[in-house]
Amino acid sequence: MKKTITIATALLATLTLTACGSKSSDKAKSSSSVKTEKTSSSKASSSSMKSDKKASLTEFDKITTGNEKTGMGGTSEAKVKEYLGSKAEKVSSTTTANTNVSSDSKTESKSEKKTILSWTDVDSSLKGATVQVEFVNKKAVSKSFTGLTKGAKLTQAKYDKVKKGDMYDTVKKDLGTPMDETVTGSEKDSHQTLKYTVDAKNATLKFKDMKLTEKTLA
Repeated sequence: MKKTITIATALLATLTLTACGSKSSDKAKSSSSVKTEKTSSSKASSSSMKSDKKASLTEFDKITTGNEKTGMGGTSEAKVKEYLGSKAEKVSSTTTANTNVSSDSKTESKSEKKTILSWTDVDSSLKGATVQVEFVNKKAVSKSFTGLTKGAKLTQAKYDKVKKGDMYDTVKKDLGTPMDETVTGSEKDSHQTLKYTVDAKNATLKFKDMKLTEKTLA
């Protein structure tokens, strides 16, 4: 009799432990499932935010242009996409082979890949504008926006105050955001162009190494 009771007790204990283990396993699976769903949702949300980002004037200004031949010093293509959004259209892409002769008469061949990307998905700060960035070896060498509908409109008097030798940053600050802007090259060898509306005419201001060299009104 005692033996029968002992066996029954052992079986009951085994069944209880099995049930507890099953419940713990189910809870663990459920918890793991919830974590996986949250992680997947978070990744999807993050991916959606990146793809939905619009190009802005603030982000455009963050882009640094580098040496026109090598791209050295320019913002990387990946970083530019992070600034302006992933919705970029490829305007062109070419690869050029260059041959250089060094001082010790050794011949070196290097290839340069040039790519131009364009953004039309912009926010209110660039309303109506198209943004383009040119890359050499995946480094920005030129950036521009054209057709900004909210570009500053100047009076003749304000335009006349701008003189050759004026600094690029100072002119932009005084005149406001242009309707077109282009920046090319590195700081030591760079070109900048600003375009404004003056009454019914268009003003073009050209800079070399950040200093105004030419202004025209047509």
